[in-house]
Amino acid sequence: MHVAVDAAELFAGFWRDVVSLLVEAADRGYTQSATDPAFHSTALAADDLASAAVALLPPELDDELDNVVLDEDAQRLSVAGLIRAAEAATLRHPIEELAPGASGVIVALCELAAEAGT
Repeated sequence: MHVAVDAAELFAGFWRDVVSLLVEAADRGYTQSATDPAFHSTALAADDLASAAVALLPPELDDELDNVVLDEDAQRLSVAGLIRAAEAATLRHPIEELAPGASGVIVALCELAAEAGT
């Protein structure tokens, strides 16, 4: 039996991963900025992007974001690595399949990934 998956469900599924990676990057960046202030601006940018990305999800999915757990590989990443992983996750689907407004988040995410470096 073939079960049709609606485009909005597909988007929400992988977009939660993007949000989770950005939230973790922001959290770690804020923590690390206590000893290295250079992390503060990266953390702030990741936090802003996470908020913009959350705004693209249907409101009924907000609670599901609390239940997302990063896999072991993602947990070992640096702040920059988490940002790059979020960027890579956006490449899984053609831009045409994404929610309106996602392209702006993706462009800003690509710029942040380039700035964050290694």
